[in-house]
Amino acid sequence: MPSSIAHLYARTVSAAIFVTGLAACAPPPEPVAQAPAAPAKLGYTCADNAINCAYKNRDHRPPAGTMAPVGAAREVKRNQGPLPQMDVPHALAEVQIGKLRWTDQRWILNATITAAAVRPIDPEILCTFTNAGQPVAASPFRANDMPAGQSVEVEMIGPMVSATYVDGATCKVVRPLSY
Repeated sequence: MPSSIAHLYARTVSAAIFVTGLAACAPPPEPVAQAPAAPAKLGYTCADNAINCAYKNRDHRPPAGTMAPVGAAREVKRNQGPLPQMDVPHALAEVQIGKLRWTDQRWILNATITAAAVRPIDPEILCTFTNAGQPVAASPFRANDMPAGQSVEVEMIGPMVSATYVDGATCKVVRPLSY
């Protein structure tokens, strides 16, 4: 019995060597042509992905002479800061632009208004959303009863992301310019 097992083993090994040898002599198989992979689709409109409009400035602006509609502006918080020096000439109110960002539907701009008048004032600002330096939407805001040194953080809701691309913003104090 042991000789028959050895004989069977020898036949199996020689058959495996023979098959392996034939496979080594055969030409390599032809590669199968595959279709090129399609690029990932993020969409081609501003609604799909706002970055799509970054280089299509003319295509994603409201018609000339018109502005895109905006949402409401809201006061986020008030902080009392140090009183300004009253013996040095200064503006009655100042505005600083914060972050410009977009959500899934609208552009949002944060701005901070700081009062520097002797008496309480009601400063009014106007922020303009721009695309390649051209205005595409404007959002006004009025802060009520701001004493000297107080700052108000405002969140301006801009135009729809699907309507226009916004790459910048400017803000200015409209009122009061003087007493």
